[in-house]
Amino acid sequence: MIKFMIKELLCADQVVFLDALWRGEREEIADAYKNMLFDGTRLNIQSLKNQGFICLIDENKDGTLMNIDITDKTRELFGEDTSSDKFDEFVDAYPRFLFIDGKRVAALNADMAELEETYTKMVIKKGQHDRVLTALNWARDNHEVHMGIKLWLGSMQWKSIEEIMNDPSGSRLPSNNLL
Repeated sequence: MIKFMIKELLCADQVVFLDALWRGEREEIADAYKNMLFDGTRLNIQSLKNQGFICLIDENKDGTLMNIDITDKTRELFGEDTSSDKFDEFVDAYPRFLFIDGKRVAALNADMAELEETYTKMVIKKGQHDRVLTALNWARDNHEVHMGIKLWLGSMQWKSIEEIMNDPSGSRLPSNNLL
């Protein structure tokens, strides 16, 4: 870590700040500011932004604590997979084709750049990637994926799948209601 700090010209305050952001400890960061544990001149938020460690969530707003997010560079620093890796894992787990009304249809028909942006906002930034992947894998293995990837993501199907997964009686499976 020390070599990285020297290479990237980061001070200890900046590393602690990035670590807290990475962990999602925004309230703790605010408390540290209130108690003057962070020195604003040493922290130098603009420098962290210029070096690519943080970014603004909404470029049209100020760099307040709630509008700052870490970048893939910071995620890699702390050993986390990047957003692209997680999105690729999601796409790779999704079935390539579905059978709907006896017809084979492509399940990955979507603008992947747009879908990745949506996945990052809806899933990755909210720490839901493992949850979504678990539900998707279960749904795929149990033939419960019945729509294209964009609709599946947009309608948050993983929540419905979790309900089915957590029903020990199996009565929520759609096939049980056909008779």
